[in-house]
Amino acid sequence: MQGCLSAYVDLYNFVFDGSLNSTPVCPTPSTGIATGSVNGTLPGDLAFMNDPGLNDYCQNVEFGNTIAFTLHFGGDAVNNPSSTAGNSTFAFFMWDSSFNALLTSDDTDGSAFTVDVNGPGGTTPLRLTSRLPSRPASC
Repeated sequence: MQGCLSAYVDLYNFVFDGSLNSTPVCPTPSTGIATGSVNGTLPGDLAFMNDPGLNDYCQNVEFGNTIAFTLHFGGDAVNNPSSTAGNSTFAFFMWDSSFNALLTSDDTDGSAFTVDVNGPGGTTPLRLTSRLPSRPASC
């Protein structure tokens, strides 16, 4: 994320009626579930920073009927933007055990939705599959 202003996203109010499995099956380094600048553990709150580069949280789950959470974006890229700031993107994925996208997506990487933190400031949510409920986004 060279050239980007600092940005963060907090994930909280996590509601999930499936089960969170403790055995990581994620394609991350041997450190386990989190890669990069990520703090926290589900079902609690998570905090992601946009430095350095990829910051990932991968959780092995057995799905139920409901998954919901709130995202809050902040940092200089949102609060004190400049016209020369680069962009950061938050993406949400749901994969099967072979890392195939579970939801049909228009995005080539299989994400269910993304939120771009734009330079200069603001956010742009994009729902990439019709299988997700459409709800007003407030970022």
